[in-house]
Amino acid sequence: MQMEHLQRELEKHGYQRIPSNVEQISLFFRIEERQAMGVCLIDDRSQVLGENGMFETVMQKTELLLKGKAQACRLLGLIVTEHMEQEKRRQNSRYNFWLIDTTLKQRIVFENQPGHFFGLEQIVDQVLEKERGESGQGTTWAKQDAERGKENVHTRKNGWNGRFRRTYTSGNVQPWSRYAFSVNTMIVLVNVLLFLWMSLSSENSSLWLYRHGAIQVAEFIADPQWWRLLASAFLHFSFSHLFGNMVVLWYIGNFLEQLIGWWRYLLLYLAVAVGANVLSVAWYWYTYDWNVLTAGASGAIFGVVGMMLYIVIRERGHIQGVTIQQMVLMVIFTLYTGFANSGVNNSAHVGGLMVGFLCGLLFYRGPVRDGGRRFWAGKR
Repeated sequence: MQMEHLQRELEKHGYQRIPSNVEQISLFFRIEERQAMGVCLIDDRSQVLGENGMFETVMQKTELLLKGKAQACRLLGLIVTEHMEQEKRRQNSRYNFWLIDTTLKQRIVFENQPGHFFGLEQIVDQVLEKERGESGQGTTWAKQDAERGKENVHTRKNGWNGRFRRTYTSGNVQPWSRYAFSVNTMIVLVNVLLFLWMSLSSENSSLWLYRHGAIQVAEFIADPQWWRLLASAFLHFSFSHLFGNMVVLWYIGNFLEQLIGWWRYLLLYLAVAVGANVLSVAWYWYTYDWNVLTAGASGAIFGVVGMMLYIVIRERGHIQGVTIQQMVLMVIFTLYTGFANSGVNNSAHVGGLMVGFLCGLLFYRGPVRDGGRRFWAGKR
């Protein structure tokens, strides 16, 4: 029944069907922003794919077909199966795919596969939730989740050569909760709390900032206090300074953290914060502008932007709805805004952008998760 429901829902959400001469294979695509998003829906309950590379052949032919319809294409295989043990052999396929377990009526996502695909996950999960509800399984899974205290997405060992994620739509965790408890949100919160602390202090703001980590270039050159390279990235001169930085960080930071994972994002943020300040101090020293007092998260934010720019370039100009055109325009606009206004530490902006891009160049190895591939020296 999943096949028929999925076909109807895909067409309802704007996917066009491509005729197929194989009954068990249904091809769909949608054009969005000059990019073709393809879904190869395969009924493998009778194991039509076999073990002879049939899946790769089907995906390759579909990819070639989509490339003739748009400038770029992204493709996902959606395999409906009741033979989960046999499907583990596809873990190392170079094509992205999800499994639909007809027995449990769940979407299965392997560790090296993307957990999202332009909103398709919502379509699939809604179909499966409806079918679980019709068969009485939805309530059972919800009760089990509540009893075990588990989140919406589960990762567990199952005696396979890899791990997989079992995704429920009946869990208690809402999508916004990923951001509410993210590392990026904690960073934003620290910035806000430190600004409130400064605002409530009766001390002169510049003096307070210097005592708590801002960098005075002449003093730093004479007596390097290395902790300031990080501490200054959490301090701000004014509410407008704080607000502008935090809005950008909230949007870009949360997006990047979901792509690369919380601990990788934390390491990246700390690295670009320090790197941007190092290059900033070096620039002020080189230009003999030694009386500057500098603080703010903008250098680190530009590092996050630099990493995003590299990822989009590496992923052929598009990743999860973000295009190379959007990233380039954002970089140009923010840099221009900085250079057009006085009192802005443009050296930290440029330095952060360079360090972030370099971090991507050194460490990014392919699409990363919510599910994706490994980030540090991982496999393509």
